[in-house]
Amino acid sequence: MIKINDYSVKIKNEINSIITKYLSEHKEINSVGIYSCPWSGWISLCFNKNKTINDSGSNCPDFEFVEYGMIQIPEWEKEYNSEKIEIKENALKTFRPDLEKEGDDAFNKIFFDYLKKIAKEELTLKYKDKILIQMLDSKYLEII
Repeated sequence: MIKINDYSVKIKNEINSIITKYLSEHKEINSVGIYSCPWSGWISLCFNKNKTINDSGSNCPDFEFVEYGMIQIPEWEKEYNSEKIEIKENALKTFRPDLEKEGDDAFNKIFFDYLKKIAKEELTLKYKDKILIQMLDSKYLEII
């Protein structure tokens, strides 16, 4: 079982650390891409300096600085490969995605919503309308 909110501090700290490193090297950000494959246990940050999200085709792999920083969370991959996936958001909300019936996007949806929440808490004040959240090989993609 994963308690998803237990990862919030780690992810927020790593996002801020990656952005600080990027800004020290490149001085400005036009847009930020949060690209993730939760079933492989990673989140990457991608950046555009001169391009917009639209110039990148709303696709993180087409950003100027792809996978500039990586956040590894192997517990997510381990849970994905377990016999009974269980993800707790809080005491009242538990997810049990059925990959056989719903496919990988059942797993992706949980982490997509979670990463959107993190991005809104950490990035939207500074980069409003310049953040792309995208899940690898998934229908889940949104500009926030």
